[in-house]
Amino acid sequence: VEFYQQFFDVDTRDVQMRMLNVLLPIHPPDYLLERHWHSGISANAPASLAGIADATKGTAEKFPDLYGPFWILTTLWVVVAVIGNLLSKHEYHLKLVDKVVSNYTKDLEAWNYDFTEASVAAVTMYTLIPLTSLVLWGMMKWNKVPCGLVDILCLYGYSMFTY
Repeated sequence: VEFYQQFFDVDTRDVQMRMLNVLLPIHPPDYLLERHWHSGISANAPASLAGIADATKGTAEKFPDLYGPFWILTTLWVVVAVIGNLLSKHEYHLKLVDKVVSNYTKDLEAWNYDFTEASVAAVTMYTLIPLTSLVLWGMMKWNKVPCGLVDILCLYGYSMFTY
């Protein structure tokens, strides 16, 4: 348990700042600042952007976390499952209206939730994101970029916040 605790030891403000940084990527993530392979804000950046960058910089932990990416993926998975079922129900109601309008005599079976969509979405997201992160990590290792697997999982996981 202690080994995994280091990946989930994060403050709410840190997660919020990292999600804001995804929407407004001015600075690299705080856990990658010490790597010396990034570029900062240029001198000709507008003052408003520089102010936002300083506000998002904060004093966050210098370690990547998996807490934010896990809950972002979980939320995305639930949203995909709910929207898929809502669209299925909408399609059912359209068929029902079409049946009433055209005096169709054959009965439609009752609409039911489709939990297989949620299962497929969960399996897809929880395998695609780690596999993509693994491929990116391998490419970075091959190019000698100083980035660990947990760094890439954190970076790619937070990037899913845009969806």
